[in-house]
Amino acid sequence: MRLRVFGSFIGFVLMFTGAAHAHSIFVDKNSTASYEDGSARAPFRTITRGLDLARKIRLGSSEENIKPSPATINVHVAPSLTHALRGQL
Repeated sequence: MRLRVFGSFIGFVLMFTGAAHAHSIFVDKNSTASYEDGSARAPFRTITRGLDLARKIRLGSSEENIKPSPATINVHVAPSLTHALRGQL
């Protein structure tokens, strides 16, 4: 019981200090969303647009009122059946 309370307290502290916050950007070439914002419901259709948003999050964008953030940025790319992976990773 004591461990559970301590773990909850640590999670609570991290939530308000921003230490546990990570940005997620979603990309899906086959998305049928009417607009693209990089969310799970409206993913970008190209990796380039996803990486552009990642750069804005990391470096900031005064034009779009985005402050620079050192938080982790996760780019989730959905698999595509129409294009095989080419090149090397």
